[in-house]
Amino acid sequence: MEDASRLTALRAILFLAALACAGPGSASAMPLGLPRLPETAADVARAQRIEELLADAEQAAEESRHSDAVVAALAALELDSSLEPEIELLVADQLTWMERPEEALPWYRKHLERHPDDRDAVLGLARALAWSDDLLAADEIYARVVAEDPADEEALLGLARVTAWREDHAEAAHLYARVLETAPDSREALLGLAAAENARGRHRQAATHYEELLERDRTDAEARTGLAQAWYWQGRPDLGQHMLEGVDGSEATKLRHELEADRRAVWEAAGSFWTDGDDEDITTWGVRAEGAPAPRFRLRGELAFDRAEQPGPGEIRAVRTTGGGSWAASHSVALNLDLTVLTQESGQRDVDAGDGTTIPGDEVESTRLLWDGWATWRPADWTRLDGGLARVHITTPRALARRLYIDQFSFGLDRRINDRLIARTEAGYGDYSDGNARWAASGELDLTPWPWRPISFGAGVSWFTFDQTFDHGYYNPDRYDALFVRAGAAWAVGTEWRFAGDARLASEHEDGDGRFGVLDGGVEVRWRPWPDYGFFAFARKSTSRFDTSDGYEREGVGLALFAGT
Repeated sequence: MEDASRLTALRAILFLAALACAGPGSASAMPLGLPRLPETAADVARAQRIEELLADAEQAAEESRHSDAVVAALAALELDSSLEPEIELLVADQLTWMERPEEALPWYRKHLERHPDDRDAVLGLARALAWSDDLLAADEIYARVVAEDPADEEALLGLARVTAWREDHAEAAHLYARVLETAPDSREALLGLAAAENARGRHRQAATHYEELLERDRTDAEARTGLAQAWYWQGRPDLGQHMLEGVDGSEATKLRHELEADRRAVWEAAGSFWTDGDDEDITTWGVRAEGAPAPRFRLRGELAFDRAEQPGPGEIRAVRTTGGGSWAASHSVALNLDLTVLTQESGQRDVDAGDGTTIPGDEVESTRLLWDGWATWRPADWTRLDGGLARVHITTPRALARRLYIDQFSFGLDRRINDRLIARTEAGYGDYSDGNARWAASGELDLTPWPWRPISFGAGVSWFTFDQTFDHGYYNPDRYDALFVRAGAAWAVGTEWRFAGDARLASEHEDGDGRFGVLDGGVEVRWRPWPDYGFFAFARKSTSRFDTSDGYEREGVGLALFAGT
């Protein structure tokens, strides 16, 4: 019994000695014949559970089950805190794909502190920064990686995406094209190139790229939506609607609503009253309607009644009836024509002959037929060129018994600089048969700042000059010219309210009256309590000051009921 105890003690001493020689955690160096100390069942189960969780995390990540991957990885970390370096990149990537990039950033940064040259982590950090709207920081990282390796496809794609999000669509298109040079089958690069071309106004080129994507896969929802947008911006909403048939997704649904609204009939009933506080009052009311009864065609019509009380001719009453439409002759050309019949009656005031007698005023009636035709041409995709010829035929059968023809030419050029900024320019010339001539030019910028999408700004400058030789009697400046500067803003509150305001400063000159300035401002409110109906109200005020005489002030208010817009 004593010998057995000594033998057991000796074996224990040898076992401890072997452990000391082999070092901690070494089982293979255990001397043969010595008993192995068994691990507890809890340790074995814990180790197996950690292995299962890590395997589940990797499997979920491969299957794009991002949330499951994060849950499994964090559960393994709770069981063994030393696993953090092993799982931090996986957790960061999955949080980014879950659209939680702000939470992913600390994980990427911790990993890069240990492994600063880890390319996947660097690109992952750039992606998370871009998705958290820190575009400048993301752009810097992507650009650094591309500078080190110009052929890095993933970095080029990331740089192109960030560049497009920064609204530099021309540079984004260049970057996507670089990717396609080495990877012509890259769907992301071709889709990005098409979107960049569409955003910069090159809709025809964009349509070509989208069609190439659809040749590969006719069910590609993003390509079909993009092509529908390109067709819409080329004036073919009918083709856009056809392309969206059967396409799901938020972008497709939003565009579908825009296309339906574009073809929906629009009508408006409005009235306004203007007064200068002296002896000139103007009252106007009427109805207007517009709609697209068939693809490529839009029709419009207007009926208006005007009454003016003026110091010169006295009371003027007019009825104006206008009908017209437009036809999209091709993808790049649209033709427009408007016809107007204007019937006017004026009761002239009695005139003092200067010899103690009075010449009684006369009733003057006139009927005018006006037609206005113009064409819209997009020769380079990013432009809209408006060239118009307007002829006005005026007949006054009773009082003046004369015919007056007006030939008027005007051209305009619009450019969609990017998704936020549109520039418009226009120039025109009118040559009147009575010797009068008129030149005009204008330029405007419309801006929707990002990310404040509900707010938009507009600004413009316009100039025109008018040479007049025909004596109209009571008012006959030989020359009139004006320069206008305008600025305004609008704010949309949900879908029900829209508030807008603008101001205009004009410097005008008339022979005989000298130079004078006009400050004009106004506010307007749109309220749409129902989806298809709403109200519109405005108020404006103008103040002028002459060099040689007192100016005038004019106020106006108006109210309208509209539907279908």
